[in-house]
Amino acid sequence: MILSISAAHAQHAQVDADVENPDDDVPVIIVTGQKMDRSLQKTTDSVRVVTREELLRETGRDLSDTINRVANASATVGDRSFSIRGVDQRGVSGRGSTLLIFVDDSPLGNRTTALGPTDIWDLEQVEVFRGPQSTNFGRSALAGGIYIRTRDPQYKWSLDLRTEAGEASTYQAAIAGGGPIIDDSFAFRIAINRLESDGFVTNSFLGGHADPSRLTSARLKLLIEPVADISIVTSTSFTDNLRGESGVSATNGNPGVPLRAGEVMREVAYDLPGLESTETFIQSLNASWNINPAAQLRLISTYQDTVYSRQLDGDNTPSPLSFSQRTGNERIITQELRLAFAGESWAGVVGGYYYDLREARTDDFVIPFFFLVPSVPFDVRLARDSDFSIDTRNYAAFVEAEIALSDHLDFLLGLRYDYEELDTASIALTTSVAPLPPDLAFLNGFLGSESESIAASYDAWLPRIGMRWALNDNANVSFVVQRAYQAGGGVFDVIDGRVNEFGPEYLWNYELALRTLLLDGRLRFNANAYYADWSDQQVRQPRADFPFVFSIENAGASTIWGLEADLAFEPVEDWELYGAIGYAHTEFDKFPNDRFNPARPVSEFNSPDFNGNRFPFSSRWSANLGFAHEPARGMFGGVDVNFRSSQFNSSANLAVNRCCERLTANARLGYAIEGFRISLLARNLFDANYYTFLTAARPGAEFGVLGDPQTFSVRLDASF
Repeated sequence: MILSISAAHAQHAQVDADVENPDDDVPVIIVTGQKMDRSLQKTTDSVRVVTREELLRETGRDLSDTINRVANASATVGDRSFSIRGVDQRGVSGRGSTLLIFVDDSPLGNRTTALGPTDIWDLEQVEVFRGPQSTNFGRSALAGGIYIRTRDPQYKWSLDLRTEAGEASTYQAAIAGGGPIIDDSFAFRIAINRLESDGFVTNSFLGGHADPSRLTSARLKLLIEPVADISIVTSTSFTDNLRGESGVSATNGNPGVPLRAGEVMREVAYDLPGLESTETFIQSLNASWNINPAAQLRLISTYQDTVYSRQLDGDNTPSPLSFSQRTGNERIITQELRLAFAGESWAGVVGGYYYDLREARTDDFVIPFFFLVPSVPFDVRLARDSDFSIDTRNYAAFVEAEIALSDHLDFLLGLRYDYEELDTASIALTTSVAPLPPDLAFLNGFLGSESESIAASYDAWLPRIGMRWALNDNANVSFVVQRAYQAGGGVFDVIDGRVNEFGPEYLWNYELALRTLLLDGRLRFNANAYYADWSDQQVRQPRADFPFVFSIENAGASTIWGLEADLAFEPVEDWELYGAIGYAHTEFDKFPNDRFNPARPVSEFNSPDFNGNRFPFSSRWSANLGFAHEPARGMFGGVDVNFRSSQFNSSANLAVNRCCERLTANARLGYAIEGFRISLLARNLFDANYYTFLTAARPGAEFGVLGDPQTFSVRLDASF
């Protein structure tokens, strides 16, 4: 039998019955982010599961630290975005999202993902799905997904404490705990975290720090089991997050070729501090009813509300020439109903899904007319006030099944029908900051008000089919083909308010997987190889008259292929060696350059197309290697080394923007006694200098984001 239904908690009620390791001392890792829960060794998708034990022992504090240790995945653009298999979260078009992040089944919106509830305190595990998840997660999962599950309440009392202090005035204070209210029927868990840092960039004009960060999060979870066959888990959380701007001049203020990262000063001078903040409330409910030993009904409901704001100095100088401000609200409601069932040689799930996103935002900015018409004096400025509203409704029906064709061969089937409706509206007013002189009267053509709206709908069938062959009890290979999809949409031109609509994009993915568990479960080696065709790709195209303003077109076609392999080995008790390697090849097969000028010579800056180029923020190679020594008492420690190869910041692949290669190491050393652990932590142990973002194609606007320097801190953990 492939699967069975158990009476476990609603978060992981379906458990793989064919445990491939008969040794009960070796834990089985369960992947919970899919419609049918499976052991890691039976999951054909390329998924890296970061367990609670790993999260507790490592040096990271938030999701970006965790993702940067995963092969073929990384945090990008100053940790405000993520990339999987060389595909940035915002897609090639920059209008994303191509991957989804879930926290306790709640999908985070774009603003919330950039600055939301992504601290890793009191998590059960993080699952990084590399490759398409459209059949599983639906919308916005063409590149993959990240599924975060926080710790559930238990029927025994527990208390966990953490405090950490380090360089850059970094401080963390966290507490989590709970227990039974009614034995075997009602339990709770509370988690609170405060994390702050002054950052590493100073503002010499305003004084103080340019990139401080402050995070406060609180979560209450309840487990309610009124009768033996019903389990309800609710999660209520609030996160207040604030972050400054970490970007600096890549030339120390002198126009020219960007400097090496180690030569760049971590200093800025501008009159308006760059700040971004969010306040996020999430409520989720996961209820399951075990109808009988072979059937289970599950209801998942989530509500997310995020208020966000951002202010930015547009000219990055002490002069008040340009600034922008954005405020908004992002509200998401989801409802999902699943019916899971199992027989002697088959198992499956069928269900429906509803998603409603309502976003409203206001954008206000002041810029010099020079940005639009270079002949205009720099001190002649325009002001623009814009109001946007976006309403996205998504409906889906899905089915997934596994059928045992023999003792060693399973047939895998999945199908999702996805239907999406989009309604957007824009109202904008453009004025001159000061009256225009007569000789600049032609600039009045940019002024005035515009209002536009878009109403569209999209649908797609998203099949998934494959085979899994058990070589023996501890090894299997599989081959899966699936279709992925990203709906179309629309954007409004910031210059004249014109509507820019674009259609859906599609991807066919072909994937071969190997799963092995050797040496009585002490050695795990898993690998995936993939190939994908991407058609009708949404890409950015600059306007001919305003090259720094972009539209989006379905003008691209691409091929992506690569592999990732993960290894974990426990040679002796309390020791673990681990490593991973990933290669992600992204390449445009078709991408015409609308900015090409045939009257000029063909060059890197004037290319007729971007064919053969790689995607923005796409590193070809990534790897990590480390060890951990974790006895219950006495000395403990570990080291992990992480590598990322270079990348470009745009589809043009300009050599001047090539950056971000790095080799970094983190280390920890500590001592544990009954219930207490004290650790000395070193991040970026060898003080590697590197960019995480660089753009230097426009003289005078060379801009980069540097990786954090070497830092040390002391951490105290206590558990009761």
